[in-house]
Amino acid sequence: MTVSGEEAMVRDILAMWSTGVEGVKESFRHYGSRNLVWWNSARGALTGLDVCLQALDQMFDVLEIAAVAVPIHTLFTAPGRAVVERSDNLYRGDGTLIAEIPVTGVIGFDGAKMVVWRDYCDDWMTKLSLGQPVMPVPASAVL
Repeated sequence: MTVSGEEAMVRDILAMWSTGVEGVKESFRHYGSRNLVWWNSARGALTGLDVCLQALDQMFDVLEIAAVAVPIHTLFTAPGRAVVERSDNLYRGDGTLIAEIPVTGVIGFDGAKMVVWRDYCDDWMTKLSLGQPVMPVPASAVL
């Protein structure tokens, strides 16, 4: 089975996230276009690589995220496009879990650069601020 360029890029991007904010930022710097649009269903759109990098710093600081594990459940690709069902598992420096967030992402590529990254997920930030648990996707729900 041959892996597409889009699949290889998505797997590399998500693997880079395990080292925390610097890994996530490096994945955006390496693969993101200068005009990258990063959209999240709970937040809306951010436009421009520098704006996205600043938002990553803010998010990691506010939530005290030290590392992110990203199990991939499903990954489909087509030329210039990838759709990935995953979980963004956020951890503090002491290893405690902050949240396991079920996400479906749609990534648009122009060659080897991401031009759009859209994440569809529950409004998990509101749940955290209200002290409600952010629940992982049950294993039985993943095909």
